[in-house]
Amino acid sequence: MRGELVRVFTEDGLELQGLFCPSRITKVNEIAVLHIHGFNGNFYEERFVDHIADRLTENGIASLAVNTRGHDYSSNFIKKTDSGLTYVQIGGAHEIFEECIYDIKAWIDLLQGRGYTNVILVGSSLGTLRAVFYQHQIKDERVHGLVLISPVDHIGLQRTALGDKYDEAISVAKQMIEQGKSDAFMPMIYCPLWQRPIDAKAFVSAFDPNTKSAIFNFHDPNARFEELSTIECPILATYGTVGEAVVDNKVEEALSIIKKRAILAKRCDTALIQGAPHDYLGCEKELSEIIEKWIATVFPK
Repeated sequence: MRGELVRVFTEDGLELQGLFCPSRITKVNEIAVLHIHGFNGNFYEERFVDHIADRLTENGIASLAVNTRGHDYSSNFIKKTDSGLTYVQIGGAHEIFEECIYDIKAWIDLLQGRGYTNVILVGSSLGTLRAVFYQHQIKDERVHGLVLISPVDHIGLQRTALGDKYDEAISVAKQMIEQGKSDAFMPMIYCPLWQRPIDAKAFVSAFDPNTKSAIFNFHDPNARFEELSTIECPILATYGTVGEAVVDNKVEEALSIIKKRAILAKRCDTALIQGAPHDYLGCEKELSEIIEKWIATVFPK
């Protein structure tokens, strides 16, 4: 995979980085894939990103894999202010979910500036939540498809991990915010999923029952999937069968729910890769083939 390191500033002044891989075919066909990483992720860690980029660029489709403000566990960001440049600390431990809109928009703007007006928005893991939330909120006409790689039911997993301490954890986080300790880390007893603490505001943003990130609440039989049900562009959702980030690894049920709830999508396709883990390690070829073939049906030659 050969590419160019690119940087953008978001509307609220954060500098982000990504890797842009142009089509290997001289003619630009205006189609590009934008890949959004998961919780604590980044644009270079997951090996399947390389495979997807290689396969797509060989077929005339550009690839842009990027960082969001939630990249890695804790990161320093250059921030543009009225008085000049400064640094702020964000990363997964400090991220406010709703602010992902600034990040995705900045990257789509960059692609448009390079002549790519047909964007396939690809999210992996928690990045699927960002992708759906962005399109639900913005209804960006430049987005012509969503690829959801292993959508995460993070609230269901947290409820399962915390048991009867779930409500207590939310209460503690909100108390910390009220006390002016929104940037302080939660006690580790309330952070069993990743064995790393996150701050109080990020905890509420991620796990409160009413959070904007409650996109794929497969664990909740009363969940309405309001965001997913507003998406109009074609959707592809995939899972592996090993250790996926849904309660009790009920991936077939999750795919069925996605297909049922995507009521406005022009089409909603699903794929299950036997033996693939959540990061698709060792199954990158199968995943990239599925995505490439699906995009070819969205943009038939």
